[in-house]
Amino acid sequence: MKKKNLITAAVSLALVAVVGVGATLAYFTDKTDVKNNVFTSGSVDITLTDTSESDKATEVENGIVYEEVMPGDLLDKNVYVSVDKMSAPSYVGVFVSVDASTFGRPEAYDVMGLVNDAMMRAGTMNNWNQYPVSVGATDGVLYVYNQVVEPDDQNDVVLDLFSDIQIPTSWGNDFAASRFSINVQAFAAQAENFSEGQFIEMVDGTLTDSYGNVIEFESFGA
Repeated sequence: MKKKNLITAAVSLALVAVVGVGATLAYFTDKTDVKNNVFTSGSVDITLTDTSESDKATEVENGIVYEEVMPGDLLDKNVYVSVDKMSAPSYVGVFVSVDASTFGRPEAYDVMGLVNDAMMRAGTMNNWNQYPVSVGATDGVLYVYNQVVEPDDQNDVVLDLFSDIQIPTSWGNDFAASRFSINVQAFAAQAENFSEGQFIEMVDGTLTDSYGNVIEFESFGA
């Protein structure tokens, strides 16, 4: 073979090699658009209202002070929970505790009787289930609304507890110059993937995670 032919053959082989290498990098391929998966969490949002229009009442920073109350007084005291219209379906409860008189009367059961009587007058007793619990070191009664509260995104849901407290006419001199308190605190927790029993345990401070840590309530937005 002549030298010129050899050179031409060598160049041709080189071109074939280059084309061959290029061909190994050309695959059948495809791809899709990016799918952006957005997760928006819900929330549980409640407000406790405790007000009074009684002329014997003075609202202070953390509650209401009633002075010079007498047997037979019907004292305005509106206690209710509002569940925000955008809130997720929730269990809602109100913890009621009392500080009885240091003078011996009224005793704790006397004061809790005033709450139950108030709920009977308001017609709300059957709307709430009662459970004895402790919040911290304080014993009391947890009133749990008897169904899951499901706002409709349009209006807040208002859950009435009671609207007045009446001092019994049967309270005589044994109750004179006494001082007692009725304390209320509201709690709520998601209903989905949760149970009413767990909600009660959580208020009572006995609900724990798999590591034995107590699961506590936190204020929404705090």
